[in-house]
Amino acid sequence: MHNSPAGAAVIIRALMRQRDVSQTDLARELGLTQSAVSDRLRGRTPLREPELRAIADFLAVPVEQLLEAPAPTLAEVAS
Repeated sequence: MHNSPAGAAVIIRALMRQRDVSQTDLARELGLTQSAVSDRLRGRTPLREPELRAIADFLAVPVEQLLEAPAPTLAEVAS
């Protein structure tokens, strides 16, 4: 199962936490402001394919990993 680019934000945030990467770090890499990165990670602005590729490269993961659907949480399963 695959996420939309908007759904990739959950995976990106988790990878950023694992790698101790800040929104400022990611913004610098993408040539964006920190607030623009925040908007993308909150789903206010859609992530575009070139951004997803650049993020995948920066986080050293295949772009497909960003588009994998995360496992449902216990709360989602229980509802």
